[in-house]
Amino acid sequence: NKCLVGQDPLHILGSGDQIRHYTNGKDIALGIRLALESNKAVNEDFNISTSVSTTVLELAEMIWGKINPDKPFSYISDEPYIHDVQKRIPDIEKAKKILNFKAEINLSDSLDEVIEWMAQNMEKNNELLKINEILALGPSISVLMEGYQNQSVTSLRGPLVPAKGLNKIIS
Repeated sequence: NKCLVGQDPLHILGSGDQIRHYTNGKDIALGIRLALESNKAVNEDFNISTSVSTTVLELAEMIWGKINPDKPFSYISDEPYIHDVQKRIPDIEKAKKILNFKAEINLSDSLDEVIEWMAQNMEKNNELLKINEILALGPSISVLMEGYQNQSVTSLRGPLVPAKGLNKIIS
């Protein structure tokens, strides 16, 4: 999100040398399904992850390059968390051996999918923030939105769903 909103230089926590294994949710779902379906998995635990190590700085550079391909990458190291783990490297051999699991979706493809989704949903997320601000104003405010025509704020209870557009606020 920082790159999508134009943060430059990009702020990252710590030096960026922290090692992580960024795994696509579809691969994780597959690993969970394989564990649920296998009799050999009963009472066992597994690390469902990619085998590829990536530093936080490498991830930041990859994201930057996809969003800002014509701009040189620049970043600032902010104060890290006090107890930030420097290396998170899961042992995936057990999942490979017992479940025949191997993560297949690479980080670059995962980022393409996530960046596209975030870009498409930024406007919706901004609308939700606006709606929450309106809700804080009280029940005398009515909101005219597509899908919620002339409903009072007090009738918009429960989880908010992204509106198609915040057209007009009337009192």
